[in-house]
Amino acid sequence: MINQQEIESYRLPLSTEEDWRLTPLSRLYRTAEIGGIQALSPTKVSHEEIAPYLIAGCDHLVVVDGLVDRELSAAALHYLAAGESETIVADYTGLARLTREFNSPLTQLAMRAGGKNRPLQLLRVTTATAPSTQHSRMVLAIAAGVTAELVETEISLAPQNRTVGVAWHNHQLELHLGAGAKLNSYHQFGPAAGRQAFDTHGIAARLDSAALWQATKVMRAESGMESGQGFIRHDIGVELTGPEAEFNLRAIVLAENSQQIGLSTRIQHQSPHCRSQQSIKAISRDQSEVVMQGLIWVHPDAQQTQAHLLARGMILPPTDGSPARGQITFKPELKIFADDVKCSHGATVGELDREALFYLTSRGLTAMAAREILVAAFIASALESLDQLSEPAIAAAAQRVILGGEDYAR
Repeated sequence: MINQQEIESYRLPLSTEEDWRLTPLSRLYRTAEIGGIQALSPTKVSHEEIAPYLIAGCDHLVVVDGLVDRELSAAALHYLAAGESETIVADYTGLARLTREFNSPLTQLAMRAGGKNRPLQLLRVTTATAPSTQHSRMVLAIAAGVTAELVETEISLAPQNRTVGVAWHNHQLELHLGAGAKLNSYHQFGPAAGRQAFDTHGIAARLDSAALWQATKVMRAESGMESGQGFIRHDIGVELTGPEAEFNLRAIVLAENSQQIGLSTRIQHQSPHCRSQQSIKAISRDQSEVVMQGLIWVHPDAQQTQAHLLARGMILPPTDGSPARGQITFKPELKIFADDVKCSHGATVGELDREALFYLTSRGLTAMAAREILVAAFIASALESLDQLSEPAIAAAAQRVILGGEDYAR
């Protein structure tokens, strides 16, 4: 249990704070520990164990229990020594700051100009078979003019039928895109196996002049997570510091049972002619809860800004026929301190269109097939931005999680 002294010492966020009031931090602090970082003594993992999860045609960076395993990794990256890189974003959330305060494992990497950069797969591996806490931090700097692709996946090698107790994984990634750099990223994640799984994942990014970051994310908790005993929270903080920098986000959030999943974005437009576009699709069924908070902050010098945020949610009926319903909460915000801008935000939440269901079933489709088609159409726009490398991975994930056959047809 994290005590009040530790909360104050590490300046951890509280549920009473506006940015965190919808996140069950009190449950995390009651059950988790700050100390005992498992990454200090990681379990040895063989190449054969991770081979099924490696994507062909990519360089691979394998992180086992919070530490980079160079023997399993095969990537044309430059490992930077301490002091070679600079702080990417100074404004840290409490959980991101914790990785620094606690002297967590730090990996600093760079993609430099010259030569051809293959797509990079960042594979996070968890081997925990007992209650554990991991806090890790990684810095990735992409040099000016470099075009890169990043695929982040997370797996657990813990036995499927073994209860591992409380697991808190707090991973923070810092990105720096130099002038004219381009990054296309895909991230699929959820908490590792465990009865009480807490996954806090943060990205802090700085984009220089004419840099472009296109991000696609799929968030889901494991279907075996016990009721009400865990949550996922993902924070994305982006600073558009150079003119004509651009950030685009497409995210899919999938929740079921009694899971809680949160997504928080904070996009700061600090220079003229910058653009950001966010499209969030959330699906909640059973008694699950999805919370999305999105802030667009336009600074006084950021004239000619274009920033848009659209969040759409769909609530599906419970799989067990109970009257309980899922819940989706959207909280979009605009802070505009410039007068020559185009900014908008919007949010809608609804259910499956009954008339569309009736039409499809009247044409001979089963109720299950009709539901699958409508759900697939709902998330289709989030899949459009993926390139040929990432698209098969995310399509397979969507097929397994969303188009779950009989589970969604009951």
